[in-house]
Amino acid sequence: MERFLAQSLALLSCVLLCAAWSAPFEPRPFIRLMGFSLGGMVSIPTLVLCGYYIRIRAVRSASIKGAAIVAGAYATLFSVFMVAVLIGSPLAYKWL
Repeated sequence: MERFLAQSLALLSCVLLCAAWSAPFEPRPFIRLMGFSLGGMVSIPTLVLCGYYIRIRAVRSASIKGAAIVAGAYATLFSVFMVAVLIGSPLAYKWL
């Protein structure tokens, strides 16, 4: 049962990224940044949840490991992008 929560949170972060990338709304950069940020904020608790399942509850299923990999990749991408935006990288602003 616990694997469904971790999988759904990892899937939610990916859905938020896809929704933000294809949003037909204006202002598009704001919607894209908000979707990316919300996905990043969802991926961090997903990592904590997966860590709890793997370390404390000793759940070693492939679905928990897969959710941890997806959430970890998204959280890493999110962290790198946010640091690039905060330091004023022109490449990060170009993506917006």
